[in-house]
Amino acid sequence: MKGKKLAIGIQSFEHFYEEGAIYVDKTEKIYEMMNILGYHFIVRPRRFGKSLFLNTLASIYEGRKERFEETWIYDKVDWEKIKRPVLRIDFTLIEYSACTLEEGLVDYLQPIVEKLGIRISETTSRNMFKRIIEFLGEKKPITILIDEYEMAVTDFVGIEKEREKMEENI
Repeated sequence: MKGKKLAIGIQSFEHFYEEGAIYVDKTEKIYEMMNILGYHFIVRPRRFGKSLFLNTLASIYEGRKERFEETWIYDKVDWEKIKRPVLRIDFTLIEYSACTLEEGLVDYLQPIVEKLGIRISETTSRNMFKRIIEFLGEKKPITILIDEYEMAVTDFVGIEKEREKMEENI
């Protein structure tokens, strides 16, 4: 019998499912968190599995039952009832080093708006977020997952300080 692979540094739940890799099942804790109303802000050190956690949560809310066959949650939820729209924002994919954070957010959100066919009168990140959330949340509650949020804060602050230094030298 062939053993399962050890996946180091993998941030995608799909990878574990597709590759048959070892997965430490935390779905019982995820289920407990899902049943607490309100907003959740998860702070853990770097490389501590936050992205994998969000990816797993997204797969649950997308109703991907087949991926959870060997996990605790598999027979604990009504997979059709639990399905809901998921909006996942990953700040590592937002380009803001060559532009403002606002411009980076607008560039990131534009393809989502287009894919959903949403008409936008004012193209600001705030308006785009609002319209996406309204559109996705029309029929069912929406789950919003924000990953690597600190990237924008730490990187952007550093970029702004560099811009200020360059402007002082001009």
